[in-house]
Amino acid sequence: MATKKAEGADAAPVTITYLDKCYSQRTVHTGSMRTLRVVGARVEVKSDDEEALAFLDQHAEFERLE
Repeated sequence: MATKKAEGADAAPVTITYLDKCYSQRTVHTGSMRTLRVVGARVEVKSDDEEALAFLDQHAEFERLE
C-alpha cells in the first residue's frame, strides 16, 4: 500500500517578488555581500532564501508584492 506524502513536504520553493520603490534598476548587497539585482523595479527571490527575504523585508525601499 502506498503512503501519501505530507502536503508541502517536498514542495519546490516559489518566487517572491518585491517592488523597489526608489529605483528601476540597481544591485543591492545583503549582509553577507550577496548580490540581488533589481530589474524593472522588481527583485525576485525564492521563498526558501531566508537571508534575502529578511534583508528585503527590513529594507524600507522594498515592498513585498502578494
